[in-house]
Amino acid sequence: MRFVTFEVHTPLGSAQRLGCVRGSSVIDLNLAYRSLLAARGVVRAAAVADAVVPPDMLAFIETAPVSLDAAAEAVAHAETGSAGDGRVVWGTSEVRLLAPLPNPRSLREFGQFVGHATQGGRKQLADTWYEAPHYWKGNPSTIVGPDETIAWPAGVERLDFELEIACVIGRAGLDLDESEALDRVFGFTIFNDICARDLQVRELPTGKGPSKSHDFCSAMGPMLVTPDELDLERFTGRVVVNGEEWAQATTDDMYFGWPTVVAHASRYDGIVPGDVLVSGTLTGCSAIEHYDWATSGPLLQPGDVIELELDGLGVLRSTIAADVPRGEPAVAAAAQGEV
Repeated sequence: MRFVTFEVHTPLGSAQRLGCVRGSSVIDLNLAYRSLLAARGVVRAAAVADAVVPPDMLAFIETAPVSLDAAAEAVAHAETGSAGDGRVVWGTSEVRLLAPLPNPRSLREFGQFVGHATQGGRKQLADTWYEAPHYWKGNPSTIVGPDETIAWPAGVERLDFELEIACVIGRAGLDLDESEALDRVFGFTIFNDICARDLQVRELPTGKGPSKSHDFCSAMGPMLVTPDELDLERFTGRVVVNGEEWAQATTDDMYFGWPTVVAHASRYDGIVPGDVLVSGTLTGCSAIEHYDWATSGPLLQPGDVIELELDGLGVLRSTIAADVPRGEPAVAAAAQGEV
């Protein structure tokens, strides 16, 4: 199934809802299931629907697999036109899509693509890079959705994007074997890891990993798609900036596969529903890979429109803010940097 979190305007104000995309329509799963229960004569149908098919994505994930089975029934009911007087189906043009999981439990940022990690062979990776799918923990509270404007941080000179794949955990696990890891996955979506390269080259030599260079914003969406609808062995991606194609890529050089990534994430501290595991940048799918670290000046420009596409997951579009706030200028990128 293809899930979205969407916002609609009602007589009582804006409402945030959970939906399923079917063609050019979005079905409100909670209301569709409530209608189905009422048609079956269930007493307190609204309360039951809120418990079984919550209108919030995180609560829905935590209720799976019961919620998934009920959602399939709700979709079938809505598509028969039997939903009664309530509005349960919306055109995609009538709603505003938000990040499909606006409130992740945690965010683990992996780096799994050899071409990006080596910057096309310009860098030598440590032997430990090949031993395990290492990660750093990002900021889950600054995630925005599709078609949103990305604020330009004050003092930053070199803003960049990164096309990545986000894996959303659906079931808890601790010290998992790779053979059982994919059973804990709820779905996948597109992830744009917005970063400030001039801050990054100052932070990484401290040995603590990225912080302010990445924590201010990430974009996610437009859909959260269950694994049964995807080819997890090979994603194909595309980057378009201001209408011009910058890159095409596949996941062929993803060094560790998803079973290894999920199993490693579960080691010691475990994984829980709503955790997000991010693949790292597909090779060639960031602005810095089209420039040189020694080049001074901007990567992205104010007002740029970035479209990141992955087969089966749609297109995640973001616009860089036209206004750049005043602030102390960041130190220009050094000749030797890390990604």
